[in-house]
Amino acid sequence: MRNSSAKKINYTSIAIKGLLFHYKPTNAVVTVDGERHEFKKVWIAPTMVGRYYGGGMMPAPNQKREDRSDHVSLSLLYGSGKLKTLMIFPSIFKGEHIKKTKNTKVFEGKHITVEFDRPVALQIDGETILDVTGYEVKIPSIEAPKKVYAEAAENA
Repeated sequence: MRNSSAKKINYTSIAIKGLLFHYKPTNAVVTVDGERHEFKKVWIAPTMVGRYYGGGMMPAPNQKREDRSDHVSLSLLYGSGKLKTLMIFPSIFKGEHIKKTKNTKVFEGKHITVEFDRPVALQIDGETILDVTGYEVKIPSIEAPKKVYAEAAENA
């Protein structure tokens, strides 16, 4: 359990320091509902249920929590060097990074897998998971339970 603190976490500062001094972009293979895509120099690749994470960043500006039973959004920032990435990064707070179509891509889907070419750190609900080589997000079908309930009603 985390201790609470009166000092607010500055996610922007953490991200910029990480970009400048620690993180090296990775290559990724992304599969969205069976369609495969390859990306070089991936800086961020979150799959989102909602729009926001990390202190107000909006990597998936069109994703709504109400849509999570229909789809999730994968937002990529890729193909740029450190300087260009630092120039794009502040626009994530307003969701305007998606206008930079040369270096960003947002996918929507029910089944998303992301595979990295080397182990990376992944943030899940504010916790850091180290040495991740890939992840998968799958929206369960909501039709199956309706069918089961209909069959149960017919057999009663």
